Amino acid sequence: MMKLRHPRVARQSLACQFDCNFFSSFLLPCKRISLPLLFLFHLCLYFHLLPAQPTILSGTVNDYAAVLGVDTANQILTLESVAAASTYSANDLILIYQTQGASIQSANNATFGNISGIRGAGAMELATVCGVNGDEVYLSNRLTQTYYDTATVKSRIQLIRVPRYTDARVTGTLTGSAWNGKTGGVIALIVEDTLYLDGLIEASSLGFRGGTIQQNTSTPPCSFFTNANDYFYGTAVGPSDEVGGAKGEGIALLLAGATHGRGPQANGGGGGNNHNSGGGGGGNYAVGGLGGQRVPANITLCKGLFPGLGGKALNTFGYSSLQPRAFLGGGGGAGDDNNGEGASGGRGGGLVLVWANVIVGGGTIRANGASVVGSGSDGGSGGGAGGSILLMAGTISGMTLQANGGAGRDTKINCEGPGGGGAGGVIWTSSAPVGVTTSVTGGAAGRAQACTNNTQGATAGSAGLVLNTSFSVDQGTSPWPCILPVSQELSLQGSWQGHEVALGWTSSLPDVLTWRLHRQINQQGWHAVADFPADQWSALDRSLPGGEAAYQLEALLPSGLRTWSPVVVVSKEASLEVWWEEKPALGIVVSGLEAGQPYHLGMMDLAGRTVSEESGKATGEPLVWQPANGLLAEGHYFLLIRQGGHTQVTRLFLRTAP
Repeated sequence: MMKLRHPRVARQSLACQFDCNFFSSFLLPCKRISLPLLFLFHLCLYFHLLPAQPTILSGTVNDYAAVLGVDTANQILTLESVAAASTYSANDLILIYQTQGASIQSANNATFGNISGIRGAGAMELATVCGVNGDEVYLSNRLTQTYYDTATVKSRIQLIRVPRYTDARVTGTLTGSAWNGKTGGVIALIVEDTLYLDGLIEASSLGFRGGTIQQNTSTPPCSFFTNANDYFYGTAVGPSDEVGGAKGEGIALLLAGATHGRGPQANGGGGGNNHNSGGGGGGNYAVGGLGGQRVPANITLCKGLFPGLGGKALNTFGYSSLQPRAFLGGGGGAGDDNNGEGASGGRGGGLVLVWANVIVGGGTIRANGASVVGSGSDGGSGGGAGGSILLMAGTISGMTLQANGGAGRDTKINCEGPGGGGAGGVIWTSSAPVGVTTSVTGGAAGRAQACTNNTQGATAGSAGLVLNTSFSVDQGTSPWPCILPVSQELSLQGSWQGHEVALGWTSSLPDVLTWRLHRQINQQGWHAVADFPADQWSALDRSLPGGEAAYQLEALLPSGLRTWSPVVVVSKEASLEVWWEEKPALGIVVSGLEAGQPYHLGMMDLAGRTVSEESGKATGEPLVWQPANGLLAEGHYFLLIRQGGHTQVTRLFLRTAP
C-alpha cells in the first residue's frame, strides 16, 4: 500500500522545523549534550527563523489555451483539444480573456471599421479550475462576463494560467507568448505580498499583428483605374491596381473578402491603397496615425491618394471602473507594395496584469507597439499601438512604465507614402504611484526621404492615457456546484483505522490508464495528492490531522476523457448526538444541537464542492436551514454538522419544495 504524500511545498523548511521541535523536546530533560548537537540545533533554529526568500521570476510564467465554447449554465469551458485541457488541473487559477469578438460596420464607405458592438471583446475575469474532462474545463466559479461561443459569433477567447507567489523578484526579462491569432499577448501574475521589480517585464510587440506585406504585381501599378478609393478589397493583387495593403488586426476579426484596403479593422490600422500609399497606425485608447500619400510632383497619374486610416479609438468601450476592459494594441496596416521592398505593419503592445500588495523596484514594465524600421521604394507600413499595463496594488513605487506607440516606416526614391504612427496605450494603476516614470506617447509618422523628409500627410499616433483610479478584475462567486461527470461505474470507500485512513476502490470502467486521488481536509480546498497505476486498488493516507477528510478518485481513460467517483467523507471525531429531517417546504430541520454553543452546517455536492454553508450559535430549539436559500437543484448531497470539535456527515437526497 502506498503512503500518501503532502504536496511539495517548502519541504526543507518543514523538515528543519520538525528537527528543531524534536531537539527542543529532547533538550529539556537532559543535563548533558554534545557541542555538535547543540550547534546543529541553533543552526536549524537560525534557518527556521529566516524569512522565506522571494521566488525568482524570468522567462514565461503563463500557459495559454484557446477556448472554443463557453457554457455559462454549467460553468464549463471547451478548449481546442484534449491535449490543451490536460495541462490544467483542479485549483489552478486562470484568467479568461476575450481577445477579439467586436462587430464592425462593413459598408464600403467611411464608416467601415466603426465598432457597432463590443460583444465581450476585452472582457476578463479570474476563475478556479474544478476539474477537467476531455477537452472540457469545469470551473468552481460562476462566470460574471458575457462571452460569445466561437461557433456562432466570430470571437477569440483564451484561458490563461495565472501563477501565484508569496513574494517574487523579477530578474532578467519576464515575458509571455505573442498573440498568434488564437492565444497569447497577455502576461498575468499574482503576488500575495511584494513584487520586487529589478528586471524587465516585457510585453512590447506581443499584441495584435500588423498587416502582412504583399507585393502587388498588377500592370500598370497606378491609381488612374477606377475604385482606387475603396475602403476594402479582398486581396492585395487584383485584375488591375484596384487593390490595397493588408489591414492590421484589432478587436474585431478580419472580415472575409475585406482584408485589404484603407478602412481600419476596428483598432487595427488600414492598409495603404494603390499606388504606394502608406498604412495606418494601430489604435488603442486613442486613434492611430493616418498613412501618407504618394504625390510626386513630376508624375501626373501614378499617385497614391488614399492611404490607410488609423485604427479606431477604444476609449468608450473600456478603461473605466464601470467598464473594466482592457485591450491589446492594434496592429499597423501594411503599405502598398509593388517592388517587393515593403515591410509588414508593426505589432501592437500586449496586456500586462499584476496583482500584488506592494510593487517596488527600479525595473521597467513595457507594452510598447512595434516601430516599422528602415525604408524602401514602396508604401510605408503603420506602427503598432501601445498595449495596456494594469497594476492592482496598494503601493507602487520606483519603476518605469511604458506603453508607447510604434513609429511608421519611412520611404525613399519616389516620395512614396510613409506609414502612420501607432497610438499610445494605457497605464492603469489602482493606487497613485510614487517615484514612477510613465510614458504613453504616440508613435511618430514615417517620412519620405526623397521629398525633404516630408510626412506626405502621414500623422503620428495619438497619445494614450495614464489612469490612477480604483478598479478590479471580477471573480465569480465561489463556491459554485462544480458538476463533474461522476460515474456510477467507479466506487470509492474510506474509513479511519487508528491514525490513518484506509481507502479502496472498485470499477467496471474498461481500460483505465491511471488513477488520481483528490483530497479535501476540513473543507479547505481540493488537492490532487497521489497517482496510482491502473492495477492498484487501495491506499493508506497516514498524513492527516483530526477532523473530516473528503476523497474523490479520478480515472483517466484511453480516450483522454476523465471521470470521477462519488465523494467519500470520513471523520475522525466522535459523531454528534443530533438528528435531522428533510421537509421540502421548510428545508432541513436539525435538532439536538447543544444550546449556547457555536455550530457550522455545510452542504457538499457529489463532486465534493461546498455549495452552501451556515454558522451560528444554537438556541436549543430545532434549527431550520434552507441551503443556498432553497436554490440548490434536486439531487444527492452530503450534509455536514459540526459543533464542539465534533462532526457528523450524512448523505441525503435533497428534494425541491412542491
